[in-house]
Amino acid sequence: ARAGEGWTLKDRDRAAHGANRFIDRMGQFLSLIGLAALVIAGIGVTVGSISGYFGGWVDNVLMRLVDIVLSIPTFFLIVMLVAFWGTGNVWVIIISIGLTGWTTAARLVRAEFLRARNLEYVRAAKALGLPSRLVMWRHVLPNSLTPVVTFLPFRMSAAILALTSLDFLGLGVPSSTPSLGEVLAQGKSNLDAWWIAMPAFALGWYFAAAHMRLTRSSMLEVLGSEYIKLARLKGLPEFRVIGKHAFKNALIPVVTLAGINMVNMINVAV
Repeated sequence: ARAGEGWTLKDRDRAAHGANRFIDRMGQFLSLIGLAALVIAGIGVTVGSISGYFGGWVDNVLMRLVDIVLSIPTFFLIVMLVAFWGTGNVWVIIISIGLTGWTTAARLVRAEFLRARNLEYVRAAKALGLPSRLVMWRHVLPNSLTPVVTFLPFRMSAAILALTSLDFLGLGVPSSTPSLGEVLAQGKSNLDAWWIAMPAFALGWYFAAAHMRLTRSSMLEVLGSEYIKLARLKGLPEFRVIGKHAFKNALIPVVTLAGINMVNMINVAV
């Protein structure tokens, strides 16, 4: 349609087709992120459980491997792996993100296994003669997955940032596949088209939602602590209890996550 005139039926059909195609492709994009998160969880849980359960030299070797992976900038390692195995291959991208993002999950599971392996129910299972494999996977692991489930959404946000950055650099999914990185690359070439910036706002909202979720969980945990109950018993006003005592302590994990995200963004920018 000409400027100043309403949309024709053909224009509306074209817009609807474009919207449906974008939604379909974004579903594929999020599926890739979900598969990458499963790879991260699988490697991290396996390494962490073996390290924490057996301890000793096994723990030392596996934790030194974790330190080596952590010493390499994550995004640079992903770029090297994708460039080595070939660009445009979806499975290469998923495996690359998984091979670089499992270290935190491994440390969380290791800490839970170190705590749980000396508990009474684990000793009872060992006394009954159960093999270590059954003790680990049937008894210890189900009680050690809480921190991993909490950690995965934040790891998914990092995977979204990594995949978007790879697509922006032309190292991600094939160019014929719409993605946030491709739209950002188009926006760089068309700075006069303001609507191209929408993927950046979408990524920003995702990170904001992750921080809000962590803030809520942290506030609920802090509000149930003993010193908050003591402050309320002393008759302090609720706004002082929340503002002076609860909120400051609840922000500690949020600031930590913000720092991690900032480091990831600096890696991508470099």
